[in-house]
Amino acid sequence: MSEASQWFSLEDQGDRIVIRLTVSEIPGEEGAHVVRQALDAVFDRYPDRKIEVNISSLEYVSSAFLGRLISLHRRLVSQGRSLHLTGLPPDTLGLL
Repeated sequence: MSEASQWFSLEDQGDRIVIRLTVSEIPGEEGAHVVRQALDAVFDRYPDRKIEVNISSLEYVSSAFLGRLISLHRRLVSQGRSLHLTGLPPDTLGLL
């Protein structure tokens, strides 16, 4: 199964749902809020699946979006689930 929105595509891969962002940036607080609402809907729709968010298309990540990802991760952990972030550029960890 595959679904699409303005911001991401959704792939059902059996034991996990892959959310692949399809935009190069998520602008500001409003964009982060819209994406958060869409991701919340996906998480609620698939309560028994692992969640993977692929951000390989992003060229810019706002602090607002990072904050949304952190709060989503915390929410999933509190439910005994996890959020896997994939598609990070190779030198991302070297910047930390």
